[in-house]
Amino acid sequence: MTETVIKTENLNFQYETDDKIKPVLFDINLDIKKGSFVCILGRNGSGKSTLAKVFCLVNKPTSGSLELFGTKIGSDVTEDQEYEIRKKIGMVFQNPDNQMVATIVEEDVAFGPENLGVEPKEIRRRVDEALDIVGMKEFARHSASQLSGGQKQRVAIAGIIALSPDVIVFDESTAMLDPIGRREVMQTILKLAGMGKTIILITHHMDEAVYADRIIVLSKGRVAADGTPEGIFSREKMLKETGLDLPQSKKVLNKLSEKGLDISTEGLDPKSAAEKIADALRKRGLQ
Repeated sequence: MTETVIKTENLNFQYETDDKIKPVLFDINLDIKKGSFVCILGRNGSGKSTLAKVFCLVNKPTSGSLELFGTKIGSDVTEDQEYEIRKKIGMVFQNPDNQMVATIVEEDVAFGPENLGVEPKEIRRRVDEALDIVGMKEFARHSASQLSGGQKQRVAIAGIIALSPDVIVFDESTAMLDPIGRREVMQTILKLAGMGKTIILITHHMDEAVYADRIIVLSKGRVAADGTPEGIFSREKMLKETGLDLPQSKKVLNKLSEKGLDISTEGLDPKSAAEKIADALRKRGLQ
């Protein structure tokens, strides 16, 4: 049986200030398995970033249950236990510039392990490996200020990889990037997923969600849907009600099917969609 890394039961969260209480999450029930690639979709204000912070213990549940790596988070959990749990979850944020702490790329990647007291030889190994994974090894001695947005975000991801977390949460990590930068970061995320890392991708880009094993749709702080990309994107009414849309690949496949082309609308990533279209055209003698 696959290990559960994150589990919530009737989890609720609210922000509290001196004069105001703002409920954000309501009765969240989720079970995320080790090695899975989960995408959390939702409009702005749906609660998805707040949920990501709950997973990382930046926010603590107001009520309900949160279990991380088999440990139920509560008043009986010591600070040392929480510290060890936090080390197992890394988060990559929206703005790459806000995540850079050093002027040289390899020094930035080394910053986290150094603060954890990792031995210098092991830090060197981790930095080289992390930069290699994200395709930035040749930029190790470059100034971070000279990098593109996508490159900076890949360096930020390398800094998380160097910490050796079990789970990596990407909180709208492509939101501030141009199309090239988005593609670079998504390629890195897919590579990490292929290596068996547990990936939680927070996004509102439908075209990124198609690569996940599982999609969770949040709407007004509640789970509106939970399933495979094919299952979620077959529910157009639900998507419309939650302010979401279909990915471009699904729209193309649907349109071709409506026009009478014998084509499956399953397999929604662009490569699979292109292969289906080419196969359908061959069968019709059009290619």
